Amino acid sequence: MNQGTYKLRTPYWKELDLYHPRWNSKELQVAEERYMQFCNASALTSQLPKWTKIYPPLGGIAKIATCKTVLQIVHAVVFYAVFSDKSNASCAPDDVC
Repeated sequence: MNQGTYKLRTPYWKELDLYHPRWNSKELQVAEERYMQFCNASALTSQLPKWTKIYPPLGGIAKIATCKTVLQIVHAVVFYAVFSDKSNASCAPDDVC
């Protein structure tokens, strides 16, 4: 028997959470490589977070927050905030604090 080695059974590879904060970068890389070797799938695509069912009273807000128009508004605001040539100086008159 080799001491210090282990091998997960196939069903348990699906339960392995590679994105838990306990992993340091080196261990995470090794774990991702082993996951790919044993599951024949990338952890980046197979371990994406799953959406949970939305609490019914918040369904309307969820529809608004994920609609295309809101996305375009947020995109425009961020775009102009990042690429604006204006300085951050106040537009208020000098005598207003």
